[in-house]
Amino acid sequence: MVRTVEGGWKRKTVYGSTQRDVLHKITKIRRAVDEGVALSTSRPPTLAEYGATWLGATLATAVHLGHLKQSTQNSYEDQWRRHIEPALGRYRLDALTPAVLRSWLAAKSSKQSARGRPLSPRTVRYLHAILRKALTDAVRDGLVARNVAMLVEPPRGGGRRVQPLSDAEAGKLLGVAAGDRLAALWYVYVGLGLRRGEGLNLMDGFLSGIGA
Repeated sequence: MVRTVEGGWKRKTVYGSTQRDVLHKITKIRRAVDEGVALSTSRPPTLAEYGATWLGATLATAVHLGHLKQSTQNSYEDQWRRHIEPALGRYRLDALTPAVLRSWLAAKSSKQSARGRPLSPRTVRYLHAILRKALTDAVRDGLVARNVAMLVEPPRGGGRRVQPLSDAEAGKLLGVAAGDRLAALWYVYVGLGLRRGEGLNLMDGFLSGIGA
């Protein structure tokens, strides 16, 4: 008997292709029961089925509550539809394994983008982060016992080396920017070495402070 996510108790039957497989599943269930973890007694959904609910309800609620930006939800959905669901959507949540995810990440690392180049390590890491987030929510909702994405490391490297401006180049830039209405912002960029977004956020904060 196991405690269900609905709060009651129900007999749970397990199946497997071998006796060892069945014993392994029973051990996992017993461990969960000992730890007081509520289990789902229904068939776990496929990743595609879960994705529809996760994208349309879980993330939408997070946006509504202010825990997630709408642009982030849109980005997650775009990447999910293009890169995650086509490759992994057929797998049930409890059938995802580290080997499956490692194979997927390797395929994505060699897959060519629309520009004819392989996806960058940064993009593949982003895909991994989206899937990890989705499975974290699935564990929280009691649909699966573990987040298998936490057991797989995304690719490393791929960062571009930044080449700073020389003194002469910085001088030319500031000379050209002197007549621009945002000259002060350009001086801040060069003086502090800020990224574009950091400089814009700083300017927004300044304008908000003076009531502009």
